[in-house]
Amino acid sequence: MTTTTTQPQPNHTTLPQLHFIIGIGRSGTTLINQILNANPHCLSTPETKFVMTFYSKYAHQTAINPDELFQDIRTYYHTLRKDKQIDIWKLNYTQLQQQLQQYKPLNYANACRLFLLNMYYLERSNDQVRCIADKNPSYVSYLPQLLQLFPDAKFIISLRDYRAVFNSSQQSKGNPIITPTVRLLRWREHFNILSQYTQAMPDRFFWLPYEKLVHDNENKIRQLCLFLQIPFDTQMSQSHEPIKHWIATHTNELANNPRQQKKWTDLSRPINPMRSESWRQNLSPSQIIFAELICGNIGQQFGYIPTQPAKLPQQIISLLRHLPALIYALPIYWFFARYYFWLPIRWRLAIIARLKH
Repeated sequence: MTTTTTQPQPNHTTLPQLHFIIGIGRSGTTLINQILNANPHCLSTPETKFVMTFYSKYAHQTAINPDELFQDIRTYYHTLRKDKQIDIWKLNYTQLQQQLQQYKPLNYANACRLFLLNMYYLERSNDQVRCIADKNPSYVSYLPQLLQLFPDAKFIISLRDYRAVFNSSQQSKGNPIITPTVRLLRWREHFNILSQYTQAMPDRFFWLPYEKLVHDNENKIRQLCLFLQIPFDTQMSQSHEPIKHWIATHTNELANNPRQQKKWTDLSRPINPMRSESWRQNLSPSQIIFAELICGNIGQQFGYIPTQPAKLPQQIISLLRHLPALIYALPIYWFFARYYFWLPIRWRLAIIARLKH
């Protein structure tokens, strides 16, 4: 579906800077996404995975064929949109095609900016956008490619207690491939990698712990705005209000998609600080021991202290109890962390299409 929204035609000097929201899923990345979108100067895009999807094909071309890229985009977008009753992205096909053709030569970095800038996410206006914050937690594994493609990019790191992530993943009815144990492995590896990058380039990474965001909301948002060099907007502290309005105008479409309805209804409510500690009541002692065995040593670096110190027999029992989940999670983690985006595009589209059924 093409929106009728238009904006001034960008040129090489007016394209916004592209930054990234990374970390791990179920850690508050969507909340950060909505907070930034409440600021008219920042467009925060959902998990399109666009940059890495076409990286292997186009990133090293000095003059991209705009028509070929546009056809790839149409195929990709159609695959992601298939069977969805509501269009969250609101991609303006006509405007994007025109802008891709205007850039001569067209490089991949600018093509990425143009694609995201033509996304009128939740029907917002992009007229005042100064920067784009692309939300893709899994991009941690591809930081070398992102830094090479966007040498001035900044990275917002969404951090959350690994036990809360484990608990949230168990309650989610989302992607059946990325299990709670896969998320634990991602948590351990992602924040180990990010700690090293932050030490090397401290001015490029902004750590935003979920617990501090929900308990000290306005102060952390102001710090985030300073990091991105955009003015603070009071609407950012009430980011649920625009979503309430958006839900009201899409009641019928959401009624046909219970999962989407729950997601957006949750986001339309004020932040509830109590949710950050719900894992203490929801996880069993064995589950906590397992999570702390996987992530505890890394977690202590961020102040997440183990609560279930277990002796060796208890550790062995916990590992054996979760061994099937761990055996499944290891190859899944390594596949998506190291190999997925290097597969041919048609293979990845086939995987996406299969996962949607």
